[in-house]
Amino acid sequence: MVSRARTTNKKKRPTGKRKASQKKTTQARLVILGLVFFGIFGYALYRLFTPGHTTRPSLPIFETYPSQDIETETKQIDRCIRDAPEKEPMASPLSRLPKVAIIIDDLGYNEEVASKFLALDGVMSFSVLPCSPFHKSIAASIHQSGRDVLLHLPMEPIEYPQIDPGGGALLSSMMPDDLLDQLRKNLDAVPFAVGVNNHMGSRLTQDPAKMRQIFTILKKRDLFFVDSLTSPRSCCQEAARLLKVRFAKRQVFLDHVQDPSAIRFQIKRLLSIAREHGKAIGIGHPYPITWEVLNEELRHIKNEVEFVRVSELVG
Repeated sequence: MVSRARTTNKKKRPTGKRKASQKKTTQARLVILGLVFFGIFGYALYRLFTPGHTTRPSLPIFETYPSQDIETETKQIDRCIRDAPEKEPMASPLSRLPKVAIIIDDLGYNEEVASKFLALDGVMSFSVLPCSPFHKSIAASIHQSGRDVLLHLPMEPIEYPQIDPGGGALLSSMMPDDLLDQLRKNLDAVPFAVGVNNHMGSRLTQDPAKMRQIFTILKKRDLFFVDSLTSPRSCCQEAARLLKVRFAKRQVFLDHVQDPSAIRFQIKRLLSIAREHGKAIGIGHPYPITWEVLNEELRHIKNEVEFVRVSELVG
């Protein structure tokens, strides 16, 4: 009997050890799963709140300026235009009406919006982002309508990386080969382009070496450049003159303040500059309010100026 009891006790001991071992294994697995969960959660928070890693919006961010005080910065840029040493040609008393070119930037994300702006009588030039979902079809529609297609070239702003110029952006940190390779890809992405203007670019357009590199490619492809003038310290005009690239610069942003009265005032400024110098370039964006004001105002001023494609104002 004694030997049986001992035998029974020996059989029970391994069972208790196995249960303890299984319990420890389960606890370890729960700890590992918890660590994995918190790791994934922490990484998701990092991606969400770290600048430069946020999810890109479906629509592009429009032009940015070196300062959040947009009115003050606009006045500085206007002063840069007014105080430029070279004088724009004055309109002769016998000449035709002053010439005005309006460019609508940042197209490529909405075909319906592009069609609405294409229907405006007086808007003759459109600039298309190279990595937008409908860049090819919208560029084709612009070309078929007899308007100018421009590549809206994304360039590094002063606020980068907090503000991202989007896919295909040219950055000041790029080596020359990488920068020119990306430029060529962007040019190839937008069919029928006859010229280029900058999207953002308040930092890159201040870099003479980078702009000379860019203009060497534009010269080879016989493309002109319109400086959107997002920085009063832009060196684009000097680089274009050196490389003999056809060049122009915008005089007015129509809708940096998205208010009907402000946009109407900017249109008046555009007309005033055109009358004084014989020509002027204005840039707008595909905002609904911009379309509404242009649709209303253009019909009233079509007898005061001649609306032309921007390619007619570069030199």
